[in-house]
Amino acid sequence: MLYRFFAEIPRIHGSKTLLARLRNLFMDAGRENEAKVVGRLVSEYRDALDILEESYIMARYGELSYGEKQGKLCVSVAKKILEVLKNIEEGLA
Repeated sequence: MLYRFFAEIPRIHGSKTLLARLRNLFMDAGRENEAKVVGRLVSEYRDALDILEESYIMARYGELSYGEKQGKLCVSVAKKILEVLKNIEEGLA
């Protein structure tokens, strides 16, 4: 979405940082409703996004294990976020 609508190629992997950047670009573009939706996603799912970011880093650079409950939470949150972003994208197309 960052590239498709704002021609920005992200050079980061942090989900919270990417979503915050998307929110800021929406604000700069005068798309306040979309910015608020993205901002709410980050606020509502902050803990799960932290786990996702930590797991990405640890999978690449170290050892860390998570339980089934945390894994299911992260998958569920990722699906919800993707669904919301898809709805935003469809509304902008």
